[in-house]
Amino acid sequence: MMCLLDRHPTDGHPWIGLLLVHRRLHGQGQGQGLGRRLADLIEERFRGEDREGLRLAVLENNPSALAFWSTLGWQEIDRRKDREHGRPSIVMHKALV
Repeated sequence: MMCLLDRHPTDGHPWIGLLLVHRRLHGQGQGQGLGRRLADLIEERFRGEDREGLRLAVLENNPSALAFWSTLGWQEIDRRKDREHGRPSIVMHKALV
């Protein structure tokens, strides 16, 4: 399951709001699990629209998600609480150009 935001109202960037893959599908395939393939497709979509970058937030208490996105080349750009529940989060960015 994934949820994408075409333009964040504050920064204008597209955001990945959610990317959820069943655990049994993690890491399957030839070095590429479904999550990695979906992330690649999302990047291609926004790159095809000449978007400069893409953002997402990872909860600080989710080190496996942070490791996943970091492995794919995402960079931490901020730390803040999420808007809905006030949970500590890491904002990440990936340049698409």
